[in-house]
Amino acid sequence: MATKITKALIDDLEGGKASKRVEFSFDGVDYEIDLNAKNDKNFRDALEPYIRHARIRQSSGSQSISVRTLIVRAILDLHRDDPGSLYRSHIIEKAGVSFNAFEVVINPLLNQGLIERIQSQGDPRYAVTTWGESKLKMLR
Repeated sequence: MATKITKALIDDLEGGKASKRVEFSFDGVDYEIDLNAKNDKNFRDALEPYIRHARIRQSSGSQSISVRTLIVRAILDLHRDDPGSLYRSHIIEKAGVSFNAFEVVINPLLNQGLIERIQSQGDPRYAVTTWGESKLKMLR
């Protein structure tokens, strides 16, 4: 006799089918919760203003660095080495941050005119504006 075992994620809030498991930490405790797409979006939207102003905690003994600082440093380093290499994937990799953290930080930089988005197929590319370079250095 054959047995088939199926694993399914169940939304921990509503009980229906979940689309992903979200892991997070709060007050030194690690958590995970299974959420459907709507609840995942609500969760991320609720945390967005806090994440935008938060710092990434480094390993013990080292100083906390804000996500914005990590991204600005990556942008400036890539701009210095090769101004044409400011692709989203390169910035995320160099900064060591998540896609979501990048999206939260990049929009205010675009709105302030410090960088601009250059149309490209697939992976978006950015350019540091002449005015923005000196301003970004102050954020570093």
